[in-house]
Amino acid sequence: MVTENFGGNYSHNVYDGKKEIDFLCIGRTEKFIGLENIWKIIKSVRKSRFVMAGPATSHIIKKLHGIGIEHKGFVTEKEKFNLYLKSKVFIYPSRREGFGIAVAEALLLGLPVVAWRIPVFEELYSQNCHSSKMRLIKFEDYKLFAEESIGLTHKTNPLEIRGNGESKNNSLYFPNWNCVGQNVLSTIDSIK
Repeated sequence: MVTENFGGNYSHNVYDGKKEIDFLCIGRTEKFIGLENIWKIIKSVRKSRFVMAGPATSHIIKKLHGIGIEHKGFVTEKEKFNLYLKSKVFIYPSRREGFGIAVAEALLLGLPVVAWRIPVFEELYSQNCHSSKMRLIKFEDYKLFAEESIGLTHKTNPLEIRGNGESKNNSLYFPNWNCVGQNVLSTIDSIK
Protein backbone atom coordinates (compact mmCIF):
# COMPACT_ATOMS: atom_id res chain seq x y z
CA MET A 1 0.00 0.00 0.00
CA VAL A 2 1.27 3.48 -0.90
CA THR A 3 0.83 4.79 2.63
CA GLU A 4 3.44 2.38 3.95
CA ASN A 5 6.06 4.40 2.07
CA PHE A 6 5.37 7.28 4.44
CA GLY A 7 6.55 5.50 7.56
CA GLY A 8 3.27 3.96 8.61
CA ASN A 9 -0.14 2.75 7.63
CA TYR A 10 -2.56 5.67 7.60
CA SER A 11 -5.59 3.79 6.34
CA HIS A 12 -7.32 4.72 9.58
CA ASN A 13 -7.10 8.43 8.66
CA VAL A 14 -10.34 10.25 8.17
CA TYR A 15 -10.15 11.71 4.68
CA ASP A 16 -13.28 12.97 2.98
CA GLY A 17 -11.77 13.22 -0.50
CA LYS A 18 -12.00 17.02 -0.62
CA LYS A 19 -9.10 18.88 -2.21
CA GLU A 20 -9.17 21.96 0.02
CA ILE A 21 -5.57 23.05 -0.66
CA ASP A 22 -4.91 24.48 -4.12
CA PHE A 23 -1.11 24.45 -3.90
CA LEU A 24 1.26 22.52 -1.66
CA CYS A 25 5.02 22.86 -1.29
CA ILE A 26 7.14 20.78 1.10
CA GLY A 27 10.84 21.40 1.57
CA ARG A 28 13.58 23.75 2.70
CA THR A 29 12.69 27.35 1.91
CA GLU A 30 16.33 28.33 1.27
CA LYS A 31 16.38 26.17 -1.89
CA PHE A 32 13.35 27.83 -3.47
CA ILE A 33 13.71 30.53 -6.11
CA GLY A 34 10.85 32.78 -7.10
CA LEU A 35 8.30 31.42 -4.65
CA GLU A 36 7.00 34.89 -3.77
CA ASN A 37 6.90 35.96 -7.45
CA ILE A 38 4.98 32.83 -8.43
CA TRP A 39 2.51 33.29 -5.57
CA LYS A 40 2.01 36.97 -6.45
CA ILE A 41 1.07 36.02 -10.03
CA ILE A 42 -1.27 33.24 -8.87
CA LYS A 43 -3.01 35.57 -6.40
CA SER A 44 -3.49 38.21 -9.09
CA VAL A 45 -5.39 35.68 -11.22
CA ARG A 46 -7.49 33.87 -8.63
CA LYS A 47 -8.09 33.41 -4.94
CA SER A 48 -6.19 30.29 -3.85
CA ARG A 49 -4.96 28.47 -0.79
CA PHE A 50 -1.23 27.73 -0.62
CA VAL A 51 0.20 25.56 2.17
CA MET A 52 3.87 24.85 2.87
CA ALA A 53 5.65 22.56 5.30
CA GLY A 54 9.27 21.93 6.14
CA PRO A 55 12.17 23.62 7.87
CA ALA A 56 12.10 27.42 7.98
CA THR A 57 13.11 30.12 10.43
CA SER A 58 10.41 31.90 12.39
CA HIS A 59 11.28 35.05 10.41
CA ILE A 60 10.64 33.28 7.08
CA ILE A 61 7.41 31.69 8.36
CA LYS A 62 6.16 35.09 9.51
CA LYS A 63 7.07 36.62 6.13
CA LEU A 64 5.25 33.84 4.24
CA HIS A 65 2.17 34.19 6.46
CA GLY A 66 2.26 37.93 5.67
CA ILE A 67 1.87 37.27 1.95
CA GLY A 68 -0.86 34.68 2.42
CA ILE A 69 1.08 31.39 2.43
CA GLU A 70 0.24 29.04 5.30
CA HIS A 71 3.58 27.65 6.47
CA LYS A 72 3.18 24.83 8.98
CA GLY A 73 6.86 24.32 9.83
CA PHE A 74 7.88 20.74 10.55
CA VAL A 75 5.06 18.22 10.27
CA THR A 76 4.85 14.53 11.09
CA GLU A 77 4.78 11.93 8.33
CA LYS A 78 1.07 11.45 8.97
CA GLU A 79 0.41 15.20 8.69
CA LYS A 80 2.50 15.36 5.50
CA PHE A 81 0.56 12.46 3.99
CA ASN A 82 -2.72 14.22 4.77
CA LEU A 83 -1.45 17.46 3.19
CA TYR A 84 -0.68 15.57 -0.02
CA LEU A 85 -4.14 13.99 -0.03
CA LYS A 86 -5.90 17.33 0.45
CA SER A 87 -3.93 19.16 -2.24
CA LYS A 88 -4.60 19.75 -5.93
CA VAL A 89 -1.11 20.68 -7.19
CA PHE A 90 2.38 20.29 -5.79
CA ILE A 91 4.66 23.19 -6.65
CA TYR A 92 8.40 22.88 -6.14
CA PRO A 93 10.50 25.87 -7.24
CA SER A 94 13.79 24.40 -6.01
CA ARG A 95 17.02 25.56 -7.65
CA ARG A 96 19.00 22.50 -6.55
CA GLU A 97 18.18 18.92 -5.62
CA GLY A 98 19.92 15.65 -4.97
CA PHE A 99 16.83 13.60 -5.75
CA GLY A 100 13.72 15.54 -4.73
CA ILE A 101 11.94 13.07 -2.46
CA ALA A 102 8.97 15.41 -1.94
CA VAL A 103 8.41 15.51 -5.71
CA ALA A 104 8.53 11.71 -5.88
CA GLU A 105 6.07 11.44 -2.97
CA ALA A 106 3.66 13.89 -4.62
CA LEU A 107 3.78 11.99 -7.92
CA LEU A 108 3.35 8.69 -6.12
CA LEU A 109 0.13 9.99 -4.59
CA GLY A 110 -1.18 11.26 -7.93
CA LEU A 111 -0.55 14.99 -7.56
CA PRO A 112 0.52 16.92 -10.63
CA VAL A 113 3.86 18.64 -10.01
CA VAL A 114 5.29 21.90 -11.32
CA ALA A 115 9.05 22.39 -10.82
CA TRP A 116 12.00 24.20 -12.33
CA ARG A 117 13.75 22.43 -15.19
CA ILE A 118 16.90 21.47 -13.30
CA PRO A 119 19.25 18.63 -14.29
CA VAL A 120 18.11 16.09 -11.70
CA PHE A 121 14.46 16.39 -12.70
CA GLU A 122 15.29 16.24 -16.40
CA GLU A 123 17.26 13.06 -15.75
CA LEU A 124 14.68 11.38 -13.52
CA TYR A 125 11.53 12.34 -15.39
CA SER A 126 12.46 11.63 -18.99
CA GLN A 127 10.04 10.71 -21.76
CA ASN A 128 11.57 7.24 -22.04
CA CYS A 129 9.66 6.00 -18.99
CA HIS A 130 5.89 6.21 -18.71
CA SER A 131 3.74 6.53 -15.64
CA SER A 132 2.57 9.96 -14.44
CA LYS A 133 3.17 13.53 -15.65
CA MET A 134 4.77 16.64 -14.27
CA ARG A 135 5.62 20.06 -15.66
CA LEU A 136 9.21 21.28 -15.80
CA ILE A 137 9.52 25.00 -16.37
CA LYS A 138 12.43 27.00 -17.75
CA PHE A 139 14.32 28.42 -14.76
CA GLU A 140 12.96 31.77 -13.54
CA ASP A 141 9.98 31.89 -15.93
CA TYR A 142 7.68 32.82 -13.04
CA LYS A 143 4.70 33.61 -15.27
CA LEU A 144 4.72 30.19 -16.96
CA PHE A 145 5.28 28.47 -13.60
CA ALA A 146 2.21 30.22 -12.17
CA GLU A 147 0.11 29.57 -15.29
CA GLU A 148 0.94 25.86 -15.30
CA SER A 149 0.19 25.61 -11.58
CA ILE A 150 -3.19 27.30 -11.98
CA GLY A 151 -4.08 25.18 -15.01
CA LEU A 152 -3.39 21.96 -13.15
CA THR A 153 -5.75 22.84 -10.28
CA HIS A 154 -8.62 22.04 -12.63
CA LYS A 155 -7.33 18.51 -13.21
CA THR A 156 -8.00 16.84 -9.89
CA ASN A 157 -8.15 13.32 -11.30
CA PRO A 158 -4.57 12.06 -11.82
CA LEU A 159 -5.69 10.20 -14.96
CA GLU A 160 -6.57 13.54 -16.58
CA ILE A 161 -2.92 14.63 -16.61
CA ARG A 162 -1.60 11.49 -18.27
CA GLY A 163 -0.89 11.62 -21.94
CA ASN A 164 1.51 10.91 -24.74
CA GLY A 165 4.08 13.55 -23.81
CA GLU A 166 3.21 15.88 -26.67
CA SER A 167 2.68 19.23 -25.05
CA LYS A 168 3.90 22.78 -25.31
CA ASN A 169 3.94 22.75 -21.52
CA ASN A 170 7.15 20.75 -21.06
CA SER A 171 5.41 17.61 -19.82
CA LEU A 172 7.71 14.81 -18.74
CA TYR A 173 7.02 11.38 -17.35
CA PHE A 174 7.76 9.87 -13.95
CA PRO A 175 9.92 6.74 -14.39
CA ASN A 176 8.86 3.29 -13.28
CA TRP A 177 11.24 1.20 -11.15
CA ASN A 178 12.51 -0.77 -14.15
CA CYS A 179 13.62 2.46 -15.77
CA VAL A 180 15.26 3.67 -12.55
CA GLY A 181 17.12 0.34 -12.28
CA GLN A 182 18.31 0.62 -15.89
CA ASN A 183 19.58 4.15 -15.24
CA VAL A 184 21.48 3.03 -12.13
CA LEU A 185 23.06 0.05 -13.93
CA SER A 186 24.09 2.16 -16.91
CA THR A 187 25.67 4.71 -14.55
CA ILE A 188 27.63 1.95 -12.78
CA ASP A 189 28.71 0.49 -16.12
CA SER A 190 29.91 3.89 -17.33
CA ILE A 191 32.35 4.31 -14.41
CA LYS A 192 33.88 0.83 -14.60
